[in-house]
Amino acid sequence: MPNVFRIGEFDSRHPFYAGKGVSGSIPESIPGLVIWLDASDGSTITKDGGDRVSQWNDKSGGGIDVIQLTAAEKFLWVASGVNGQPIMRADGGDIMTSAVNSELDVRNDYTIFSVAKTTTISPTSIILSTDGYTNGILVSTDSGVAGRVLQTHLSVKAYAPPFTYWNITDFFINSVVMDSSNDAHFYRDGSFFATVLAGGPAVATTTGISIGGRDSITPENWSGDIAEILLYKTALSDPNRELIETYLNDKYNIF
Repeated sequence: MPNVFRIGEFDSRHPFYAGKGVSGSIPESIPGLVIWLDASDGSTITKDGGDRVSQWNDKSGGGIDVIQLTAAEKFLWVASGVNGQPIMRADGGDIMTSAVNSELDVRNDYTIFSVAKTTTISPTSIILSTDGYTNGILVSTDSGVAGRVLQTHLSVKAYAPPFTYWNITDFFINSVVMDSSNDAHFYRDGSFFATVLAGGPAVATTTGISIGGRDSITPENWSGDIAEILLYKTALSDPNRELIETYLNDKYNIF
C-alpha cells in the first residue's frame, strides 16, 4: 500500500519534508506565522445553509479572524474548487475583515503566500490588504498587467513587473518576501519572478486585515477564488519559503 499523507500535516515519510527539522503542521513549524486562513478546514468556517460565510477563523493561533455580517458581501464557500479542495469565491463585491490587531503593524520583513485565481484582471482586484487605504500592504492584480504587492509610504510602491503574472484560467501559488532592505521578491508557483526595490517601509500602523479587498473601496474587491492565505511577520529564508510552497503544492497540485 502506498504511503498516505494527511494534507497540511508533517509526516517524516514524505520524501521532501524528511530531515527538514520541522514538526507538527508545516506552516506552524516556521516561526513568525501571524495569519493562516484555510478554506479546506471546515472547523474554521461559519456559514449558513447557502454556504455564505460569516466568519473565517485564523489557524495561526493569533486570533486574527475575519468576519462579514452583511449578506450581500459574504464569500461563497465552494466544496470542490481546486484539486478537490474547498475554496472561497468572491464576486467583486465581497470582503471579510478582522478587528484591529497589533500583529498587523507590518512594515518590512514579512512574507505572504496566497493560493488564488482571478476571474478578471482589470481593474485592480485585491486578495488582501492591511490598513484600508494609505499604509500597509496589499496583494492584487493591477489593471490587467501585473500581480503586485504594494507598500505605501509617501507614495512609495513596489510592483511586480507588468508582464504576464496573472491570467483568468489558472490558480497560482503567489509568494512575496519583503526583506529588511525593502526589496520585494516575487515568486509564482515556486519559481522566482522578480525583485523590486520598494524604497521604504510602510507607515507604522495598527490595523486589521481585509480579505477580498480594501475596506470601503468596493470597486477593487476580489473577483475569483481564494483557497489559502498565510502571512509571516518575517522575511522567510529560501528553504522555509520552499517548504511552504511545497506544502501548498502538495495540497492543491498547482505546479
